[in-house]
Amino acid sequence: MDNKEVYVLVHSAWLGGWQWDNIAESLRLKGHEVIAPDLPGHGIDDTLPKDITMDDYVDKLIGILDKQKCSVILVGHSFNGITISRVAELRPSKIKSLVYLTAFLLPNGGSFYEAVKEVGNSIAVDNFEVSNDRTYAVVKEEELQNAFAHDISAEIFEGAKPHIVREPLAPLMYELEITDKNFEKIPKYYIETTEDKAIPIDIQRSMYKGKVLKVYSIKSSHTPNFSSPQKVVEALLDVAEEQKKINLIQSHLKVYNNIKFHRLFSNEDQLLAHFESMEGNESYAHMLLFENSMENKIHTVVQKVPDNQLGGHTMFDGASTSTPDNTEENKNIIERFLKDVWIEGKVSIIQDFFEEGKVIQHNPMVEDNVEGLFEFMKSLSSQGISLHYDEVLAIFAKGDMVMTYSKGFIGEEKHFFADLFRLKNGKIAEHWDVIQKK
Repeated sequence: MDNKEVYVLVHSAWLGGWQWDNIAESLRLKGHEVIAPDLPGHGIDDTLPKDITMDDYVDKLIGILDKQKCSVILVGHSFNGITISRVAELRPSKIKSLVYLTAFLLPNGGSFYEAVKEVGNSIAVDNFEVSNDRTYAVVKEEELQNAFAHDISAEIFEGAKPHIVREPLAPLMYELEITDKNFEKIPKYYIETTEDKAIPIDIQRSMYKGKVLKVYSIKSSHTPNFSSPQKVVEALLDVAEEQKKINLIQSHLKVYNNIKFHRLFSNEDQLLAHFESMEGNESYAHMLLFENSMENKIHTVVQKVPDNQLGGHTMFDGASTSTPDNTEENKNIIERFLKDVWIEGKVSIIQDFFEEGKVIQHNPMVEDNVEGLFEFMKSLSSQGISLHYDEVLAIFAKGDMVMTYSKGFIGEEKHFFADLFRLKNGKIAEHWDVIQKK
Protein backbone atom coordinates (compact mmCIF):
# COMPACT_ATOMS: atom_id res chain seq x y z
CA MET A 1 0.00 0.00 0.00
CA ASP A 2 1.67 3.20 -1.20
CA ASN A 3 -0.11 5.43 1.29
CA LYS A 4 0.47 3.31 4.36
CA GLU A 5 0.84 5.33 7.55
CA VAL A 6 2.37 4.35 10.86
CA TYR A 7 0.14 5.31 13.78
CA VAL A 8 1.61 5.28 17.28
CA LEU A 9 -1.31 5.35 19.72
CA VAL A 10 -0.54 6.40 23.30
CA HIS A 11 -3.13 5.44 25.91
CA SER A 12 -4.53 7.64 28.65
CA ALA A 13 -3.66 7.67 32.34
CA TRP A 14 -4.84 4.57 34.24
CA LEU A 15 -5.34 2.51 31.06
CA GLY A 16 -2.98 0.74 28.65
CA GLY A 17 -2.37 -0.08 25.02
CA TRP A 18 -5.38 -2.41 25.20
CA GLN A 19 -7.70 0.61 25.09
CA TRP A 20 -6.93 0.95 21.35
CA ASP A 21 -7.77 -2.64 20.31
CA ASN A 22 -10.86 -1.84 18.24
CA ILE A 23 -9.32 1.24 16.67
CA ALA A 24 -6.04 -0.50 15.87
CA GLU A 25 -7.87 -3.35 14.16
CA SER A 26 -9.84 -0.94 11.97
CA LEU A 27 -6.73 1.01 10.97
CA ARG A 28 -4.87 -2.20 10.12
CA LEU A 29 -7.76 -3.34 7.94
CA LYS A 30 -7.21 -0.12 5.98
CA GLY A 31 -3.61 -1.17 5.39
CA HIS A 32 -1.89 0.94 8.04
CA GLU A 33 0.64 -0.07 10.65
CA VAL A 34 -0.39 0.52 14.26
CA ILE A 35 1.75 0.49 17.38
CA ALA A 36 -0.10 0.80 20.70
CA PRO A 37 2.48 0.34 23.48
CA ASP A 38 1.99 0.00 27.21
CA LEU A 39 3.79 2.80 28.99
CA PRO A 40 5.71 1.81 32.14
CA GLY A 41 3.34 0.75 34.90
CA HIS A 42 0.43 0.17 32.51
CA GLY A 43 -1.03 -2.83 30.74
CA ILE A 44 1.35 -5.75 31.00
CA ASP A 45 4.25 -3.57 32.19
CA ASP A 46 4.50 -4.15 35.94
CA THR A 47 6.96 -1.38 36.86
CA LEU A 48 5.97 0.02 40.24
CA PRO A 49 4.50 3.56 40.29
CA LYS A 50 7.20 4.77 42.69
CA ASP A 51 9.87 3.96 40.09
CA ILE A 52 8.30 5.82 37.17
CA THR A 53 8.95 9.36 35.89
CA MET A 54 8.00 11.22 32.74
CA ASP A 55 11.43 10.36 31.34
CA ASP A 56 10.42 6.68 31.43
CA TYR A 57 7.31 7.37 29.34
CA VAL A 58 9.26 9.50 26.90
CA ASP A 59 12.11 7.03 26.57
CA LYS A 60 9.66 4.23 25.80
CA LEU A 61 8.12 6.19 22.94
CA ILE A 62 11.41 7.51 21.60
CA GLY A 63 12.67 3.95 21.46
CA ILE A 64 9.71 3.08 19.25
CA LEU A 65 10.10 6.13 16.99
CA ASP A 66 13.83 5.58 16.52
CA LYS A 67 13.11 2.14 15.05
CA GLN A 68 10.76 3.52 12.37
CA LYS A 69 12.03 4.06 8.84
CA CYS A 70 9.50 6.86 8.24
CA SER A 71 7.84 9.54 10.32
CA VAL A 72 4.65 8.63 12.17
CA ILE A 73 1.28 10.02 13.19
CA LEU A 74 1.58 10.23 16.98
CA VAL A 75 -1.68 10.16 18.94
CA GLY A 76 -2.07 10.92 22.65
CA HIS A 77 -5.18 10.41 24.77
CA SER A 78 -6.01 12.55 27.80
CA PHE A 79 -3.00 13.07 30.13
CA ASN A 80 -0.61 11.65 27.58
CA GLY A 81 -1.13 14.63 25.33
CA ILE A 82 1.62 16.06 27.54
CA THR A 83 3.79 13.03 26.88
CA ILE A 84 3.50 13.19 23.09
CA SER A 85 4.27 16.92 23.20
CA ARG A 86 7.54 16.20 24.98
CA VAL A 87 8.37 13.36 22.57
CA ALA A 88 7.68 15.70 19.64
CA GLU A 89 10.14 18.21 21.07
CA LEU A 90 12.87 15.57 21.20
CA ARG A 91 12.13 13.80 17.91
CA PRO A 92 10.44 16.32 15.57
CA SER A 93 11.81 14.67 12.43
CA LYS A 94 10.15 11.38 13.39
CA ILE A 95 6.65 12.85 13.62
CA LYS A 96 4.56 14.08 10.69
CA SER A 97 1.43 14.90 12.72
CA LEU A 98 0.35 15.12 16.36
CA VAL A 99 -3.21 14.16 17.30
CA TYR A 100 -4.69 15.03 20.69
CA LEU A 101 -7.69 12.87 21.65
CA THR A 102 -9.50 14.91 24.33
CA ALA A 103 -5.96 15.45 25.57
CA PHE A 104 -3.90 18.03 27.40
CA LEU A 105 -2.37 20.40 24.87
CA LEU A 106 -0.34 22.61 27.17
CA PRO A 107 2.21 25.41 26.70
CA ASN A 108 5.83 25.21 27.75
CA GLY A 109 6.03 24.90 31.54
CA GLY A 110 2.52 23.51 31.90
CA SER A 111 1.77 20.41 33.96
CA PHE A 112 -1.22 18.15 34.43
CA TYR A 113 -1.24 18.81 38.15
CA GLU A 114 -1.40 22.58 37.73
CA ALA A 115 -3.75 22.46 34.74
CA VAL A 116 -6.48 20.49 36.55
CA LYS A 117 -6.60 23.09 39.31
CA GLU A 118 -8.33 25.34 36.76
CA VAL A 119 -10.83 22.66 35.72
CA GLY A 120 -14.34 22.96 37.12
CA ASN A 121 -17.36 20.68 36.65
CA SER A 122 -15.14 17.63 36.21
CA ILE A 123 -16.20 14.43 37.93
CA ALA A 124 -12.70 13.06 37.41
CA VAL A 125 -11.00 16.05 39.04
CA ASP A 126 -13.53 16.21 41.89
CA ASN A 127 -12.80 12.57 42.75
CA PHE A 128 -9.03 12.61 42.15
CA GLU A 129 -7.02 11.23 45.08
CA VAL A 130 -3.29 10.91 45.76
CA SER A 131 -1.90 8.00 47.78
CA ASN A 132 -0.57 8.65 51.26
CA ASP A 133 2.96 7.92 50.12
CA ARG A 134 2.48 10.26 47.13
CA THR A 135 3.58 7.70 44.55
CA TYR A 136 0.34 7.24 42.63
CA ALA A 137 -3.10 8.72 41.98
CA VAL A 138 -6.57 7.25 41.51
CA VAL A 139 -10.11 8.38 40.84
CA LYS A 140 -12.61 7.10 43.42
CA GLU A 141 -13.87 3.73 42.25
CA GLU A 142 -17.55 4.55 42.70
CA GLU A 143 -17.22 7.46 40.23
CA LEU A 144 -14.88 5.88 37.67
CA GLN A 145 -17.45 5.06 35.00
CA ASN A 146 -19.40 8.27 35.46
CA ALA A 147 -16.17 10.27 35.14
CA PHE A 148 -14.70 8.57 32.11
CA ALA A 149 -17.21 6.32 30.31
CA HIS A 150 -20.79 7.13 31.18
CA ASP A 151 -21.93 6.29 27.63
CA ILE A 152 -20.96 2.60 27.62
CA SER A 153 -22.79 -0.21 29.41
CA ALA A 154 -21.93 -1.16 32.97
CA GLU A 155 -21.18 -4.67 31.73
CA ILE A 156 -18.53 -3.46 29.26
CA PHE A 157 -17.02 -1.14 31.85
CA GLU A 158 -16.84 -3.91 34.46
CA GLY A 159 -14.99 -6.02 31.90
CA ALA A 160 -12.38 -3.29 31.49
CA LYS A 161 -12.09 -2.46 35.17
CA PRO A 162 -9.54 -5.15 36.11
CA HIS A 163 -7.09 -3.60 33.61
CA ILE A 164 -7.25 -0.12 35.17
CA VAL A 165 -4.07 0.63 37.13
CA ARG A 166 -2.82 3.10 39.67
CA GLU A 167 -1.38 6.14 37.86
CA PRO A 168 2.21 7.06 38.79
CA LEU A 169 2.23 10.51 40.36
CA ALA A 170 5.62 11.83 39.20
CA PRO A 171 4.65 12.16 35.50
CA LEU A 172 1.50 14.03 36.53
CA MET A 173 3.71 16.62 38.23
CA TYR A 174 6.08 17.00 35.27
CA GLU A 175 6.41 20.51 33.79
CA LEU A 176 6.41 20.34 30.00
CA GLU A 177 9.54 21.39 28.10
CA ILE A 178 8.89 22.38 24.47
CA THR A 179 10.21 25.02 22.05
CA ASP A 180 9.03 26.90 18.98
CA LYS A 181 11.95 25.47 17.03
CA ASN A 182 10.88 21.82 17.38
CA PHE A 183 7.43 21.21 18.82
CA GLU A 184 5.65 24.20 17.31
CA LYS A 185 6.61 23.26 13.73
CA ILE A 186 4.69 19.96 13.77
CA PRO A 187 1.09 20.02 12.41
CA LYS A 188 -1.43 19.36 15.16
CA TYR A 189 -5.03 18.11 15.23
CA TYR A 190 -7.55 17.77 18.03
CA ILE A 191 -10.41 15.31 18.58
CA GLU A 192 -12.83 16.89 21.03
CA THR A 193 -15.48 15.01 22.99
CA THR A 194 -18.52 17.14 23.66
CA GLU A 195 -20.06 15.05 26.50
CA ASP A 196 -16.82 14.73 28.43
CA LYS A 197 -17.12 14.65 32.24
CA ALA A 198 -13.36 14.44 32.82
CA ILE A 199 -12.07 17.30 30.66
CA PRO A 200 -15.16 19.45 29.97
CA ILE A 201 -15.55 20.67 26.41
CA ASP A 202 -14.86 24.31 27.29
CA ILE A 203 -11.49 23.31 28.76
CA GLN A 204 -10.63 21.27 25.68
CA ARG A 205 -11.45 24.20 23.42
CA SER A 206 -9.44 26.65 25.50
CA MET A 207 -6.40 24.35 25.19
CA TYR A 208 -6.51 23.87 21.43
CA LYS A 209 -7.72 27.30 20.33
CA GLY A 210 -5.34 28.76 17.76
CA LYS A 211 -2.96 25.79 18.03
CA VAL A 212 -4.35 23.15 15.67
CA LEU A 213 -5.07 22.90 11.95
CA LYS A 214 -8.31 20.96 12.28
CA VAL A 215 -10.75 19.85 14.97
CA TYR A 216 -12.87 16.71 14.90
CA SER A 217 -15.90 16.67 17.18
CA ILE A 218 -17.41 13.49 18.67
CA LYS A 219 -20.50 13.36 20.86
CA SER A 220 -18.93 11.14 23.46
CA SER A 221 -17.59 10.71 26.95
CA HIS A 222 -13.88 10.97 27.71
CA THR A 223 -13.35 7.53 26.15
CA PRO A 224 -14.63 7.59 22.57
CA ASN A 225 -12.22 4.72 21.92
CA PHE A 226 -14.83 2.61 23.76
CA SER A 227 -18.11 4.36 22.93
CA SER A 228 -17.44 5.70 19.41
CA PRO A 229 -14.40 3.86 18.04
CA GLN A 230 -15.41 4.24 14.41
CA LYS A 231 -15.62 8.03 14.79
CA VAL A 232 -12.08 8.04 16.16
CA VAL A 233 -10.93 5.88 13.25
CA GLU A 234 -12.55 8.26 10.75
CA ALA A 235 -10.76 11.22 12.35
CA LEU A 236 -7.38 9.46 12.32
CA LEU A 237 -7.80 8.47 8.68
CA ASP A 238 -8.68 12.06 7.81
CA VAL A 239 -5.52 13.31 9.53
CA ALA A 240 -3.60 11.17 7.05
CA GLU A 241 -5.49 12.87 4.21
CA GLU A 242 -4.66 16.28 5.65
CA GLN A 243 -1.02 15.27 5.75
CA LYS A 244 -1.16 14.53 2.02
CA LYS A 245 -2.25 18.14 1.46
CA ILE A 246 0.70 19.39 3.48
CA ASN A 247 3.01 17.13 1.48
CA LEU A 248 1.60 18.56 -1.76
CA ILE A 249 2.26 22.12 -0.63
CA GLN A 250 5.73 21.32 0.66
CA SER A 251 6.63 19.75 -2.68
CA HIS A 252 6.30 23.26 -4.16
CA LEU A 253 8.18 24.96 -1.32
CA LYS A 254 11.57 23.31 -1.34
CA VAL A 255 13.33 26.69 -1.33
CA TYR A 256 11.87 27.55 2.10
CA ASN A 257 13.22 26.38 5.44
CA ASN A 258 11.65 25.65 8.81
CA ILE A 259 8.04 25.85 7.67
CA LYS A 260 5.26 26.10 10.24
CA PHE A 261 1.65 25.79 9.07
CA HIS A 262 -0.79 28.06 10.88
CA ARG A 263 -3.88 27.44 8.76
CA LEU A 264 -4.81 24.80 6.21
CA PHE A 265 -8.21 24.77 4.52
CA SER A 266 -9.56 22.98 1.48
CA ASN A 267 -12.72 22.69 -0.56
CA GLU A 268 -13.49 20.48 -3.55
CA ASP A 269 -11.24 22.40 -5.95
CA GLN A 270 -8.77 24.42 -3.89
CA LEU A 271 -6.25 24.18 -1.08
CA LEU A 272 -5.27 27.19 1.03
CA ALA A 273 -2.26 27.38 3.33
CA HIS A 274 -1.22 30.20 5.65
CA PHE A 275 2.25 29.44 6.94
CA GLU A 276 5.53 30.83 8.19
CA SER A 277 9.12 30.20 7.13
CA MET A 278 12.44 31.20 8.63
CA GLU A 279 15.57 32.48 6.90
CA GLY A 280 18.25 32.92 9.50
CA ASN A 281 16.67 35.09 12.19
CA GLU A 282 14.03 36.53 9.87
CA SER A 283 10.45 35.30 9.67
CA TYR A 284 8.32 35.37 6.51
CA ALA A 285 4.55 35.12 6.18
CA HIS A 286 3.08 33.19 3.27
CA MET A 287 -0.35 32.56 1.81
CA LEU A 288 -0.60 29.95 -0.91
CA LEU A 289 -3.69 29.05 -2.91
CA PHE A 290 -3.46 25.83 -4.91
CA GLU A 291 -6.16 25.37 -7.56
CA ASN A 292 -6.70 21.73 -8.45
CA SER A 293 -7.45 22.26 -12.13
CA MET A 294 -5.91 21.08 -15.38
CA GLU A 295 -3.21 23.72 -14.96
CA ASN A 296 -2.76 23.18 -11.19
CA LYS A 297 -2.44 26.93 -10.67
CA ILE A 298 -0.58 28.17 -7.61
CA HIS A 299 -1.02 31.70 -6.27
CA THR A 300 1.49 32.61 -3.60
CA VAL A 301 2.32 35.80 -1.72
CA VAL A 302 5.29 36.28 0.64
CA GLN A 303 6.04 39.09 3.09
CA LYS A 304 8.80 39.60 5.62
CA VAL A 305 7.36 39.82 9.11
CA PRO A 306 8.32 43.20 10.62
CA ASP A 307 10.01 43.36 13.99
CA ASN A 308 7.27 45.56 15.43
CA GLN A 309 3.57 44.85 14.96
CA LEU A 310 0.67 47.04 16.03
CA GLY A 311 -2.57 46.02 17.69
CA GLY A 312 -1.27 43.36 20.07
CA HIS A 313 -1.59 40.59 17.46
CA THR A 314 0.79 38.83 15.11
CA MET A 315 0.45 37.98 11.44
CA PHE A 316 -0.28 34.38 12.46
CA ASP A 317 -2.25 34.17 15.71
CA GLY A 318 -6.03 34.08 16.05
CA ALA A 319 -8.62 31.52 14.91
CA SER A 320 -6.97 28.63 13.09
CA THR A 321 -9.91 26.41 12.17
CA SER A 322 -13.03 26.98 10.10
CA THR A 323 -16.66 26.43 11.00
CA PRO A 324 -19.00 24.97 8.34
CA ASP A 325 -21.23 28.02 8.09
CA ASN A 326 -22.72 29.71 5.01
CA THR A 327 -19.82 29.27 2.61
CA GLU A 328 -21.49 30.81 -0.45
CA GLU A 329 -23.04 33.68 1.48
CA ASN A 330 -19.71 34.54 3.08
CA LYS A 331 -17.94 34.34 -0.27
CA ASN A 332 -20.47 36.75 -1.78
CA ILE A 333 -20.02 39.21 1.09
CA ILE A 334 -16.26 39.34 0.61
CA GLU A 335 -16.58 39.66 -3.16
CA ARG A 336 -18.82 42.71 -2.60
CA PHE A 337 -16.45 44.10 0.02
CA LEU A 338 -13.45 44.03 -2.30
CA LYS A 339 -15.38 45.24 -5.33
CA ASP A 340 -17.23 48.09 -3.62
CA VAL A 341 -14.61 49.30 -1.14
CA TRP A 342 -11.17 48.44 -2.52
CA ILE A 343 -11.74 48.41 -6.27
CA GLU A 344 -14.45 51.05 -6.69
CA GLY A 345 -13.31 53.10 -3.67
CA LYS A 346 -16.67 53.38 -1.87
CA VAL A 347 -15.04 53.86 1.52
CA SER A 348 -18.21 55.45 2.92
CA ILE A 349 -19.95 52.04 3.04
CA ILE A 350 -17.12 50.18 4.76
CA GLN A 351 -18.95 50.13 8.10
CA ASP A 352 -21.68 47.97 6.51
CA PHE A 353 -19.31 45.01 6.47
CA PHE A 354 -18.43 45.05 10.18
CA GLU A 355 -20.40 44.55 13.39
CA GLU A 356 -20.31 47.93 15.12
CA GLY A 357 -16.95 48.64 13.48
CA LYS A 358 -15.24 45.77 15.31
CA VAL A 359 -12.59 43.55 13.67
CA ILE A 360 -9.50 41.71 14.89
CA GLN A 361 -6.71 42.93 12.65
CA HIS A 362 -3.51 40.96 11.96
CA ASN A 363 -1.96 43.34 9.44
CA PRO A 364 1.19 44.40 11.31
CA MET A 365 0.68 48.08 10.37
CA VAL A 366 -3.00 48.37 11.33
CA GLU A 367 -4.71 48.61 14.71
CA ASP A 368 -7.93 46.69 15.47
CA ASN A 369 -11.35 47.80 14.25
CA VAL A 370 -12.44 50.01 11.37
CA GLU A 371 -11.06 52.99 13.25
CA GLY A 372 -7.59 51.41 13.04
CA LEU A 373 -8.00 50.92 9.29
CA PHE A 374 -9.02 54.54 8.83
CA GLU A 375 -5.96 55.68 10.82
CA PHE A 376 -3.74 53.57 8.59
CA MET A 377 -5.28 55.01 5.42
CA LYS A 378 -4.92 58.52 6.83
CA SER A 379 -1.24 57.84 7.51
CA LEU A 380 -0.69 56.69 3.93
CA SER A 381 -2.56 59.71 2.59
CA SER A 382 -0.42 62.10 4.62
CA GLN A 383 2.58 60.66 2.79
CA GLY A 384 0.90 61.05 -0.59
CA ILE A 385 0.37 57.28 -0.92
CA SER A 386 -2.84 55.61 -2.03
CA LEU A 387 -3.86 51.95 -1.73
CA HIS A 388 -5.99 50.55 -4.54
CA TYR A 389 -7.04 47.08 -5.71
CA ASP A 390 -7.42 46.57 -9.48
CA GLU A 391 -8.70 43.03 -9.77
CA VAL A 392 -9.50 39.94 -7.71
CA LEU A 393 -7.66 37.10 -9.42
CA ALA A 394 -8.88 34.19 -7.30
CA ILE A 395 -11.13 33.52 -4.33
CA PHE A 396 -11.36 30.66 -1.85
CA ALA A 397 -14.17 29.96 0.60
CA LYS A 398 -14.71 27.32 3.28
CA GLY A 399 -17.34 27.94 5.92
CA ASP A 400 -16.56 31.14 7.79
CA MET A 401 -13.14 31.58 6.12
CA VAL A 402 -12.76 33.43 2.80
CA MET A 403 -9.45 34.24 1.08
CA THR A 404 -8.88 36.50 -1.91
CA TYR A 405 -5.85 36.85 -4.16
CA SER A 406 -5.75 40.25 -5.82
CA LYS A 407 -3.51 42.70 -7.64
CA GLY A 408 -3.32 46.44 -7.19
CA PHE A 409 -1.16 49.37 -6.19
CA ILE A 410 0.39 50.89 -3.12
CA GLY A 411 1.34 54.32 -4.36
CA GLU A 412 2.86 53.85 -7.82
CA GLU A 413 4.11 50.31 -7.15
CA LYS A 414 2.28 47.17 -8.22
CA HIS A 415 1.54 44.64 -5.48
CA PHE A 416 -0.17 41.30 -4.94
CA PHE A 417 -2.55 41.06 -1.99
CA ALA A 418 -3.60 37.87 -0.20
CA ASP A 419 -6.41 38.59 2.27
CA LEU A 420 -7.97 36.04 4.61
CA PHE A 421 -11.23 36.93 6.33
CA ARG A 422 -13.17 35.20 9.09
CA LEU A 423 -16.84 36.08 9.12
CA LYS A 424 -19.38 35.86 11.90
CA ASN A 425 -23.09 36.41 11.39
CA GLY A 426 -22.48 37.89 7.95
CA LYS A 427 -19.87 40.41 9.12
CA ILE A 428 -16.08 40.47 8.91
CA ALA A 429 -14.73 39.55 12.35
CA GLU A 430 -11.04 38.88 11.74
CA HIS A 431 -8.52 39.65 8.99
CA TRP A 432 -5.04 38.43 8.04
CA ASP A 433 -3.10 39.50 4.98
CA VAL A 434 0.18 39.02 3.16
CA ILE A 435 1.34 41.72 0.71
CA GLN A 436 4.14 41.40 -1.83
CA LYS A 437 5.59 43.94 -4.24
CA LYS A 438 5.25 42.67 -7.80
